[in-house]
Amino acid sequence: MTDCSEVERWAGIMPLPDSPAVEGSRTDNVTAWEEWLRQGSFLPDVEVCLLSILARESDPVTRRLIVSALGRLGSDHSIDSLVRTLRSDVPSVRMEAAASLGLLGSPRAVAPISEAVRDPDPNVRANACMALGRIGGREAAHLLQEALAEGDPFVRRAAEKALSILSEREPQERGTERPPPTEQAD
Repeated sequence: MTDCSEVERWAGIMPLPDSPAVEGSRTDNVTAWEEWLRQGSFLPDVEVCLLSILARESDPVTRRLIVSALGRLGSDHSIDSLVRTLRSDVPSVRMEAAASLGLLGSPRAVAPISEAVRDPDPNVRANACMALGRIGGREAAHLLQEALAEGDPFVRRAAEKALSILSEREPQERGTERPPPTEQAD
């Protein structure tokens, strides 16, 4: 059995990046969050322990932050738990699950994220669009094209940005990047 005591202590000092209780500017809060994640990346079994915490944690703020950390510190082992988290009754947790699945970049996540594109909450739909843009593929591009007809302008902009990310990445993935121009001899 994995000893998660070190990860539990680390998770207990988790800074809240959006919290007004954290002294300083938003930049200071983001820096504290990034430093917290960096420290966690060195802990043994951090992903296994974060998944364990997620499975038993009920506080939505803590769940959202653990899900966010899994998107940055996790691997394919986190996908099933993050997919289950897409069905949370708390929109901010679903929103973070979609973003984290996108950061992990596994094509296995496209089908569950496609359901999140139809979520009642526009923030979840927008993060689902961005996740599809990061993962890529034909199905993701098709779903993003559909999302361009979205009634919410925030979601439409996310779909546009995600399609832009896909179009920038696609030639590189196919190996069809234009070669640099060659000089003509006179």
